[in-house]
Amino acid sequence: MIFTWIREGASEQGFNDRIRPLVQSNCQSCHGNADGVRQPILIEYSEIVKATQPGPPMSVAEQAFSLFAANEGFIDSVEVKKVVAYEAAMQSYLKSNHKDLLDSINANGDFNDDIAGQMRAALEKFKQTGTY
Repeated sequence: MIFTWIREGASEQGFNDRIRPLVQSNCQSCHGNADGVRQPILIEYSEIVKATQPGPPMSVAEQAFSLFAANEGFIDSVEVKKVVAYEAAMQSYLKSNHKDLLDSINANGDFNDDIAGQMRAALEKFKQTGTY
């Protein structure tokens, strides 16, 4: 919701007046501190603008991998300023090397222990490449 609002031309003043109070009261515990946080930083207008760089919408599988990587700690050691590059490199790697898994997730939307294991293995292989 916030990303869409920014993409549609919201101003920094509008963010400070309308969105920041909502983020501070509802989201800051997860999205307000760069130290050890896995989530995008949403408390600053400039950080949201960076996070909303234009591009095609992510598929269900791409979103699933991004969330899985964050939830399972794969980005814990990635510097905050490199998270966007990490995600882009990860998605590119997955499209090149694990297209069948992405296609399967997109086709049926299933998530189970087997798929989680395949996702974990793919992310471990990506991590070994160090290409971000």
